[in-house]
Amino acid sequence: MNKVVVSSENDRVLACSQPYYEDDYRVLNYKRPSQLSEDDTPTEAVINDVLTGIGLLKPPEIIVLLQPTSPVRTGKQIDEAITKLIETGADSLLSVTKDHTFIWQDNGLRQLRARPLNYPITARPRRQEVVQYAENGSIYVFTRKHWEQRHNRLGGRIELYEMPEECAIQIDTPFDLFLAEKILERNQYR
Repeated sequence: MNKVVVSSENDRVLACSQPYYEDDYRVLNYKRPSQLSEDDTPTEAVINDVLTGIGLLKPPEIIVLLQPTSPVRTGKQIDEAITKLIETGADSLLSVTKDHTFIWQDNGLRQLRARPLNYPITARPRRQEVVQYAENGSIYVFTRKHWEQRHNRLGGRIELYEMPEECAIQIDTPFDLFLAEKILERNQYR
């Protein structure tokens, strides 16, 4: 049986996800301790707390982390990511979006204060020729064995699951929330 765990220190958040059971899955609410709900709390500490705190005799073979601050995803995308992890034999997988950004670093040095990180300054490519992948925070999938060895959501043999550009939105500001709401208003992400 698949288990969906909603973890929060906030009773109002937990009230939005009423525990229920169906044939294929079970939804559990898990109230996490307030010390694991700070702005600087590592996600891995929360994962560990949930896996040890929900009272399962044995953690699931595959663990999926869906962060609420990266909400633009579908059930089909989650299923595809899980399938890719299984079919490739990877230890962990993260969702990404294609990115064509020129990335710069400010070194703070007087002689060379700033420099590009992903292209040579003397041979600047066209933006569309810069192909890299940005972690979008939407879907992480990893095996129980990997978790038990590393206590990290990523590591070992890592696979990428590419998602469309609109799935790159991560809610960190009021403007991000506005954009996410507009994207989610479209039926394909409900």
